[in-house]
Amino acid sequence: MDSLRMLAFTGVPEKVRGVTWKVLLGYFELSNPNSWPTIQVNNLELYRSFKKEVMREWESADEAARRPSRLEGQGWWEFNEDKHKKKKPQHIAINESLHEKQKKKADECVQKCDTDTSTPSDLVWQVADDDPLSSVNAKLVETTEDRDLREEIWKDAQRTHPGLHFFTEKTCQVLERILFIYAKLNPGVRYVQGMNEILAPISFVLDCRKDEQSEADTFFCFCNLMAEIRDMYIKGLDSSNDGLRGRIDALMLLVKKHDPVLFQHLEMLNINPQFYALRWLTTLLSREFELPDTVRIWDSLLADPSRFDFLLYVACAMLRAQREFLLANDFAECLKMLQTYPTSDVAMLLSYAFQMHDLDQKQKKNKIPLFASKLKLEVSTFLSRMM
Repeated sequence: MDSLRMLAFTGVPEKVRGVTWKVLLGYFELSNPNSWPTIQVNNLELYRSFKKEVMREWESADEAARRPSRLEGQGWWEFNEDKHKKKKPQHIAINESLHEKQKKKADECVQKCDTDTSTPSDLVWQVADDDPLSSVNAKLVETTEDRDLREEIWKDAQRTHPGLHFFTEKTCQVLERILFIYAKLNPGVRYVQGMNEILAPISFVLDCRKDEQSEADTFFCFCNLMAEIRDMYIKGLDSSNDGLRGRIDALMLLVKKHDPVLFQHLEMLNINPQFYALRWLTTLLSREFELPDTVRIWDSLLADPSRFDFLLYVACAMLRAQREFLLANDFAECLKMLQTYPTSDVAMLLSYAFQMHDLDQKQKKNKIPLFASKLKLEVSTFLSRMM
């Protein structure tokens, strides 16, 4: 496994990237390739059961056709509510009918009082136990919540890399299903904006639209990845070491250590790192670069043995790569640049992140830097640009 991580750290060839990511994300066991087909078959059946259970109330084909489609030239924000007015809800009439049934049931119970030895409280419980309103009303509430959840997910799915041919309407529907099922199976986390950006690179590399097996593989790889970073999506864990604030604090400590002048300048400008680093970390940089560059960065992030510590080094390299601009500009210009990070040479950013990582490892363990020595990375060109 260490050898695979080392090779993946330098970038994975496209032909084997899919299976490599499955191993790095814990979906496949590297030591037992013969088990991979069985794992896929079992997980496909499990995914089908999830879809059957979670998507029982999935909307009809007519309702699906009403949803805005960017393929028709519409963004979700252009959806014309007047053109697609909803029909009057039918559940009101259903409830009235249920009230009549309940009343009839109660009358029958009252008529039994003359011959039945049951106490009044017994009769109340008989009615309550057979009350159809409680289950139906709960179902209506759940259906409304699910509809709102799906609408939120669908909007974000359509925003996912709209300029890439891969993310067609069919792909967006796959993203929607995966995110919806994940949210229903993980009520403690549910869905948070940005999860679609986490799912996008996995769905692209594994080609989730290919068939149902690929969709199932994508779902479980996404779940495994979210299990490692979910603390950043739970507000109550913000202050923990693995929470969002803890990770941002760790990033700024790296900047302070490797570039104290830049750190002091950012402090002087009073630029809160949450204004830019929050998105960097929660999406694993998938919003800051073009998808092919994001995939290359993720090769290294997924190969990191101390998972996602290397993410902080990449983020630190991003700040230091723009050192000259940051030191020369004011609050507004610096923040604008950091929130819309400019096109960069990803190979050089990674090289510089590798070097900082290895220097820290050398100081901690007092041994030859691991990655720089084995990967033979050249950083002199990049460093000359930084001076």
